[in-house]
Amino acid sequence: MSHMATEEATTLDFLNEFMKHLMADARWTPKVQLERIVGPLLTPFIGELMTSLFDNHKTMVGQYKLICDEFPLKKDTNHQSTNADWLLFNAHTKELVLLELKTNDHKPNGSQLSQYLALRQEASNDSSRLAARLLQNFNDICLKTNSKNKYQHQLTKLKQNWPDETISGLKIVYLLPETAAKALRAIEF
Repeated sequence: MSHMATEEATTLDFLNEFMKHLMADARWTPKVQLERIVGPLLTPFIGELMTSLFDNHKTMVGQYKLICDEFPLKKDTNHQSTNADWLLFNAHTKELVLLELKTNDHKPNGSQLSQYLALRQEASNDSSRLAARLLQNFNDICLKTNSKNKYQHQLTKLKQNWPDETISGLKIVYLLPETAAKALRAIEF
């Protein structure tokens, strides 16, 4: 096994053990919001994690690259946003991926999922306009926010990591505890 393969296995082993601990013990601590703890820790590894998770999957296989964490999706009615935990790019399928981490057994937020599904439908109708819309909406939020420095930092990261390739579509992925995943198997995303 090469040094790189050993590092990848070690990273994935660590993430698996870490997530097991969080799901078995830490999630039962009152007032603890695990997504806020886990998200920043997973961010440097999220592309590698997704690449590994979908290594043998028929439609999701590919090399995943993180574009931006806490990616804001502008609400239609105002300049507020719903944030996806991560926006990634699958270099094999040329698709953007909205990735959400859920650490409880509840179904995903209905309004957030509705917004994601509407965006995915829009992408399936005309994926060539998806990138322009997402970037324009991000810019619109930047102009109206009270947290301009934070959004400018995210915008810089977004522009640095945005793929050069034409976007072919959008996938929605939820990383869930096994108990919540069983409840969602009937839902097609």
